[in-house]
Amino acid sequence: MPDNPIDITGSWSGFYWYDSSIAGQNPTAFVATFQMEPGSSQISGTVTDLGSVRVATAVGQIDGDAISFVKTYVSGANAHGTPITYTGRISEDGNMIEGAWMLEQKLLFLIPVRTTGVWQITRDQPLPGAEPNQATTEDIRII
Repeated sequence: MPDNPIDITGSWSGFYWYDSSIAGQNPTAFVATFQMEPGSSQISGTVTDLGSVRVATAVGQIDGDAISFVKTYVSGANAHGTPITYTGRISEDGNMIEGAWMLEQKLLFLIPVRTTGVWQITRDQPLPGAEPNQATTEDIRII
């Protein structure tokens, strides 16, 4: 664990996209609030998808500039409870995070299905000394 992990405590806004194999998908806007204990690499928080208003919990960790967390929907339409794994990188100034997500499910309890995509969020209140960098749908390369 690094001596001083990047503190992501606070409110964030951004988008996630499904991978390019799902035609016609628009980005989904979401907001997230994360908490960290001082000096800890552990994170927790809530994520709310806008539009469909689905609420999820998020639990994970930071290692250097790498972040990983598991998002689990707890309320709203299609609150399936299946964990969604998010991984990414925190920008050097600590004001943007981008990465990939993955959901693994079994259809009819038998057939494994993997859904993937990318995501990006920016701090609602940038850290001092950094320029605001609001995420837009043009900022992400679909992989």
